[in-house]
Amino acid sequence: MTPYTGPKDLLTAQEVAGRLSISLRTLYRMVERGQFPPPIRRSRRWVRWKMTDVQHYLDTLKPEP
Repeated sequence: MTPYTGPKDLLTAQEVAGRLSISLRTLYRMVERGQFPPPIRRSRRWVRWKMTDVQHYLDTLKPEP
C-alpha cells in the first residue's frame, strides 16, 4: 500500500527546497524574511506550498529578454 501524498497541486517543504535547489533551513529563513510565500499549515507537521505560488516565485527570478 502506497502512502497518501495529498493533492498534486500542493508541495512539501522537501519538494519546494528541491525545486529551488536550497536547503530546508534556507527555505524557512526565506519565509520568515518575507522573501518567499508562506505555506499552508493544517497542523504543526502538515505544511504545504501551493504549486502556483512556487511557480510564480520561480517566474519572477527569470531575467526578462
